[in-house]
Amino acid sequence: MTTEGHRWSEICDHESGAAEPAVDHSGAGGATEIGPEIPIVHRTLIIAKIAPDAERQVASIFAESDQTSLPRIAGVRRRSLYRLDDLYVHLLETSDQGVAAVERARSHAEFARVSERLRPYITPYLATWQSPRDAQAHCFYDWVPAAGTEDPA
Repeated sequence: MTTEGHRWSEICDHESGAAEPAVDHSGAGGATEIGPEIPIVHRTLIIAKIAPDAERQVASIFAESDQTSLPRIAGVRRRSLYRLDDLYVHLLETSDQGVAAVERARSHAEFARVSERLRPYITPYLATWQSPRDAQAHCFYDWVPAAGTEDPA
């Protein structure tokens, strides 16, 4: 639906809950970019609980791991960690869909090492948690402006 030059979109990767940028998938083989310069980036939000005053330790664990091959294996383009009280939010921006990126990384020894090191600081948000997929937030709305309607200022 288009309103006042903007396109309202519900383009989300519902399998993983990760939001996808709005792209025209009508071409053969699917789109690989939004416009000529902006590559597609899949976003995944991982939700958990964080121990009080654990930001420094958690950031250090990821800073060390991000120097290994694990981010490249998972296609991670950017990682951002957030906290609100005891809520931990881990935003992953990847070249592949969130579920595929995380599943591919899970078989890597560094993933197991990071998970073990995070154990004292990060705990599941949901009592029913069984795998990393259970911690991925579900995208239920995503909006991007229609092409050519961005404010140049």
